[in-house]
Parts: sequence; structure tokens; C-alpha cells
Amino acid sequence: MRRPPAASLYMGNKRVIIAFAILAIFGSIAWIFFQMPGRRPRIQLEPYQALGEVAAEETVRLLNRQGQVVIITPEAPAGANPVEEAKLKTFIAVLKRGGLSLASVEKFTLAPSARLFGRSVPRDWFLHLLQTRPKAAAMVLFAEFPVLEPADADQLKKDGVKVILISASQSGAKHLVDDGLVQLAVVPCGDRPPPASAKPQSTRETFDRYYTILTPRQD
Repeated sequence: MRRPPAASLYMGNKRVIIAFAILAIFGSIAWIFFQMPGRRPRIQLEPYQALGEVAAEETVRLLNRQGQVVIITPEAPAGANPVEEAKLKTFIAVLKRGGLSLASVEKFTLAPSARLFGRSVPRDWFLHLLQTRPKAAAMVLFAEFPVLEPADADQLKKDGVKVILISASQSGAKHLVDDGLVQLAVVPCGDRPPPASAKPQSTRETFDRYYTILTPRQD
């Protein structure tokens, strides 16, 4: 069997290498193209902005437009999160517009293993924060309520600081409100799907589609 000349083999391999190089170049260009900010899928931020606005309005109402507020939120593990930023930015803007003072935004870090069990505020960290912020009128948790010992819960009630819970998955929120540990909770509506009606005409209508408010006034 006659073998092809060495020059032919060289030219064939060269064509293959060039073809792969061209594909690699176009692949890199495509990756860069789709990583551009304008090419990323657009996230609908309106529900989260509505959450921040209404939650802040309810906080202002609860505190009667007086006092300092400490916000507690988890540290983003992988850079900025547009959803969390939308909630927090809107909440702070409406809070200040309502006359309340923002004492600080406190961020806690969770180990990767702890994130598997939710975003609960670490107990010891939370108790230390209560001690170092005695002038705070309210603690606003953009996270799950910490797991407290009975003595911790009793002390929290005695301190008189109001706790506002803004959580995406706090299953026991109503129990916390009924027990007097949380004075205001803003949580998802649960299994109720958003109505397939016309576009909401106001921020409050957007909020009511996705979230519900729990207070001690409710049965």
C-alpha cells in the first residue's frame, strides 16, 4: 500500500491545526461577547425593589419615624448579587426618606457547609451585635432568624429592641411573631402562585403578588 508523501501529511496536519485555532478564536470571541453586561439575561428586579420599598415603609411605621436601625445581611460569597443589591438599596433609600437613621449595615459570613442549611444569622454573632449596638431601635434581618437558647430569647424581649425579619425562606416566621421575638416579618406568599392578571399598577400591587406581612396584630 502506497503511503502519502510526507509533505502531504504535513499539509493535512497543518490544515487541522489551523481549523482548531480558528474555532478556538471564535469561541473566545463568543465567550467575551456573551459575558458583556449588555448581553447577560435581564433579571426582573421589580419584585425585589417592591419588597425593599414596602418593607422599609412598614419599618418606618413600626418605629413611628424615630430611632436608629441596624441592617443584618449575609456577605455575598461570590461578588455582587443584583437581587440582594436591589432589595437593600431600595430599603435604605425609603428608610432614610421616612426619617429613620441607618446606624450600620452588618454582614456575617457563613461557611460553605453552613449554607446548606439556610442563611441563619450566627447566634453568638447576633448576641454580640445586640450588646454593641444598645442604641438601636430595630434590627432588620435580611436573613433567617438565629437559633437562640430560651435565655437568649428572654433577654431579647427584655432589651426591647424590635426585630424585623425580611426572609426568603423563614418557615417559622409566624411562630416568631406570635412569640414576641419578631415584631414584623416580610416573607413570601408560600405556595400561592402569582395571579396571571394584568401588570401591577403600583409598587404595593407588585409586593402583594409575591410577599405577605406578618405582625402581632394578626390572628
